[in-house]
Amino acid sequence: MAKFGPVAPPAVLWALKRAGVLGDYHLLLAHDVAERQAKYYGLFTPDDIIIMDNSVIELGHPVSASVMLEALKVVKSKYVVLPDVIGDMERTLESTMGCYGEWQLAGMSNFMAVPQGATYEEWKRCAFKMAQLPDVAIWGVPRRVCQALGSREEAVQILNGISNRPIHLLGFSDNLEDDIKCAKMQNVLGIDSTVPIRLGLLGIEITPHLESHPPRGSWFETATEINDLVVKNLQAVRSWIA
Repeated sequence: MAKFGPVAPPAVLWALKRAGVLGDYHLLLAHDVAERQAKYYGLFTPDDIIIMDNSVIELGHPVSASVMLEALKVVKSKYVVLPDVIGDMERTLESTMGCYGEWQLAGMSNFMAVPQGATYEEWKRCAFKMAQLPDVAIWGVPRRVCQALGSREEAVQILNGISNRPIHLLGFSDNLEDDIKCAKMQNVLGIDSTVPIRLGLLGIEITPHLESHPPRGSWFETATEINDLVVKNLQAVRSWIA
């Protein structure tokens, strides 16, 4: 059964915890954890599954090893996302392979590899090369795959054919029905998103037929509380992917 990880600023995560809907599956942004360390202390339990993301979507580039290490000191994480470059196979492989050994020597392990490519063939070649790294413990499938091909289904099937590693779906795409379908596939551990929370704060009830969602804007820097619709949206998404 797949899990849903709400992505939100720490104040909102604390509000979710007080409401009893935080859950035990999380994707955190390394740059934010490193910058707002005190706000994350005590938020999670030792049994939570935590993915420490490299923040490439938010920053436009992955964080450095030093920032990732700083974040991991604050929140013990099960998985660490290796550097990737959105839509670029060559630069992703260069970045991932270049940092793999360095990050291992720095004490990091249990990596998530995120294949990238401008075409589906590039994406597959990227995945096959990444599969050779023995300390890759989990795959990440970016939402861009769905935007380019209409579905992440074939990507999940390919990764299952390469290895029996668990799979995480990175973010909601503009096709929520596909996200839900793919979250139920073999070896998919979970999916993360800001969307159910952002929609709830805007007074919008989420539906499986959602085809687009408002841009993130500055809400990650400004949001501090939740409302009843946020809770309802989270409960709905979790029920759909279960």
